[in-house]
Amino acid sequence: MLDMGFQIIVNYTKVTLSDIPTALRGSLNGSGDLEAQISIRVPGPMNKATAEGLCESLPGLSGSTYAARFKVRKKEIDHEGE
Repeated sequence: MLDMGFQIIVNYTKVTLSDIPTALRGSLNGSGDLEAQISIRVPGPMNKATAEGLCESLPGLSGSTYAARFKVRKKEIDHEGE
């Protein structure tokens, strides 16, 4: 793969802010709403195992929507069929 891109969309409504990871809310507390979009791009090249490891290493944010996009390069086959 040439590169991998991830997008995480977080939308918390009427929540206790202190229950949300500090990296997203800073030191805010009390009740409120939080909406965030996180985009991550990892350059390649990489093999399938590395790409799968990246997916498994994403932060786990409950109630979030995750998307992944990747670019692949088709392996060229020579005229001999190898």
